[in-house]
Amino acid sequence: MTRRKHWDSGNIVEIALPSGGLTYAMVVESPRVAFFDRKFDSRPAIEEIVATPIAFQIWVMKYAIGKQYWSVIGDADVPSSVVKDNRFFKRDLISGKFSIYEGGGRETDATYAEVADLECAAVWDPDHVVSRLEDHYSGIENIWVKSLAPKNPQADVSEGGKASPATP
Repeated sequence: MTRRKHWDSGNIVEIALPSGGLTYAMVVESPRVAFFDRKFDSRPAIEEIVATPIAFQIWVMKYAIGKQYWSVIGDADVPSSVVKDNRFFKRDLISGKFSIYEGGGRETDATYAEVADLECAAVWDPDHVVSRLEDHYSGIENIWVKSLAPKNPQADVSEGGKASPATP
């Protein structure tokens, strides 16, 4: 019997939510995972899962997929629109400058306006991902998303302080 690799592109993983229900994600490419925007009461067919829109994509710790956290339940082709959506922001801790990381090591300078709607180039712990999913389905702001969101350097200046190279 051939053992399936956890981080193969297209693998579908099942995530049991503490509040009840199941949600699913797809490995895009290690460590990037796309999370589907739907909570289910029971495991649906793979076709129903992949027909669901994507809520968000983030990088996830390697150990998230496996025996301890999320199990691979199947696989499907990764939609080209998901593959192409690979832009994340970074913020230099010293200079405070933003950049956009597009995979393959390609990074370009950016303004706050260009990164305002991007995910942070951070690798998430599975417990934090579950917290985010619970909050997403409850319609409330997640503390981890808020803490990683890009901070507008102009807001620092307008509040009477000087621009700060705060962490993203």
